Amino acid sequence: MNVAASNLLSCRYSALVIFTLLLLAAPKLLLAQEVAESFDPITAGGEINDLSTRIDGDQVDASFLDDARARAVDIATDAGACNVEATADRERLQARFDPLANIDATVEGTVFDQRTAILNQLNAAIERQTRCAGVRDDASALIERITETQTQISQRFLFNRSDSVFGMARSLPDRLSLWPRNVQRAVDLQLEDGITTGFLLWLLFGAAVGAAALGLYVRHLFHQWFEAGGGAAADPRLKYLFPKPLAQYAPLILEGLALLVVLLLSLKNASFDLVVVRLAAGIMLFGLGCTIIDWSTGPISPAANIKGLIPNHVRPLRWRLRFFALMLVASFVVLGTDWLSIRLLDPSVGGRATMIFLVALSLLAVLSYLREIPGLRHRFRMVRYGGSLA
Repeated sequence: MNVAASNLLSCRYSALVIFTLLLLAAPKLLLAQEVAESFDPITAGGEINDLSTRIDGDQVDASFLDDARARAVDIATDAGACNVEATADRERLQARFDPLANIDATVEGTVFDQRTAILNQLNAAIERQTRCAGVRDDASALIERITETQTQISQRFLFNRSDSVFGMARSLPDRLSLWPRNVQRAVDLQLEDGITTGFLLWLLFGAAVGAAALGLYVRHLFHQWFEAGGGAAADPRLKYLFPKPLAQYAPLILEGLALLVVLLLSLKNASFDLVVVRLAAGIMLFGLGCTIIDWSTGPISPAANIKGLIPNHVRPLRWRLRFFALMLVASFVVLGTDWLSIRLLDPSVGGRATMIFLVALSLLAVLSYLREIPGLRHRFRMVRYGGSLA
């Protein structure tokens, strides 16, 4: 019954992971091409210049800087997508123009007209690429300026109490209305040539389902091998020390690995700065973390010598350790690679602080439970105390 429940739970986890990944990826994938085509670099450049001029003024407050930073990030993202699109158009038109480059007006008029039309399109693509790249660079420079300005006024912001709890509550609907746009900005996906939006979504779905099924099959094979050796009724054996937890979490590990490989091969800008890439890596990391937890607290691990740990306290301790691992992975997925930094002027400072608070709370739950284990009750007190204070 426990095995059946575990398999059902793994299937539910896999379905939730697939749904979450598709939910994050779909909006940006469907809108990326539309944004790139509709982006006006001249208008965006003028907006960047206007924001830069206003920042140079004396009347600059934290609220304006937050709005200006958000707008600059939007423009930088859209300009980057425009630059990628224009670069692809330029390469395509250049390949069409090269065979016609040496043709002059003495040849057949239709061929020369075609050469002229392609050359005009190529020049337009080069101009658009240059403008988009320039706007992207200007927006990035403006973001750096805003960050420096925010840092300079951070001390004044720390002692500003004008934003009451009631005011924050009133601004919550506006913050929620910006959430879809923030998600789209965070999931900035630029596909490799030859890969369409629909193909990538189906590829992610197929990779996730196939990897989860393979993981369940690996777990089934190990269960057969384990039962053939006597199962849980037999004495613990060293050969099961690592394969048992690895097989238990094989669906999560293989699913995360498969999704990560697909994204790395399908995206031009694949890096851990993208939410979907961190999510795929987070699935694999959580599976590996649970594997290490079960391996280090197993009946033939060094921890088995701790008085009272097995069998009385091992299960509650594992649950707390898994929750701690989950919070660590979740903070990495949500906050990014710089998840430990709390920028006091960041518009999402509340979310960052909440996420880190959950990580600290899960760690505190682990450290406080260690006192319940007889073999650890009077040991490592300073370590537990220092960890609790941290």
